[in-house]
Amino acid sequence: MTSLSWAAGAGLQARLDRRDDGRGRNGRVLAGVVVMALGVAVVQPVVWAPGLALPLALAAHIILGMGLGLAHPTSGLIAFAWAPRGAEGAVTSYLLLADLFTPAVGIGVGGALVAIAAASGSGVRTGVAAALGLSLLFILFGLVAAYRLFRAADQRSAGLVVA
Repeated sequence: MTSLSWAAGAGLQARLDRRDDGRGRNGRVLAGVVVMALGVAVVQPVVWAPGLALPLALAAHIILGMGLGLAHPTSGLIAFAWAPRGAEGAVTSYLLLADLFTPAVGIGVGGALVAIAAASGSGVRTGVAAALGLSLLFILFGLVAAYRLFRAADQRSAGLVVA
């Protein structure tokens, strides 16, 4: 379900990008990250309410995928739009590294939290809740970064160097 809603979000993002010639990209990244946070928040109760697990998990993954579809391709477009001429290869490398590294770290740390909780007697549910909480924390960091896109765009349009 996540991949289908991700594709739907990416398709929506592409249509909106054509409609506004890319002027709304920063807002789409911000909206996508907010939707992702909502998806992770919706899945949290699954840990403690097993009877609701399937409907909540499905809803959460649909919401999360839509947010990913809005934010992920848009952030790449922004990175390429802001890349200095001749630096496109470096930007491609950075994006690829982020695409490969962040899921690996998230899965590894999440798995470690589950293992630590299980080994300490707290239980697997506690570990899963901790992993989901960490996911939400990282998405909130993404929210701060997405919000900063607006400030960086203002500085860039004023002719200031954006680092």
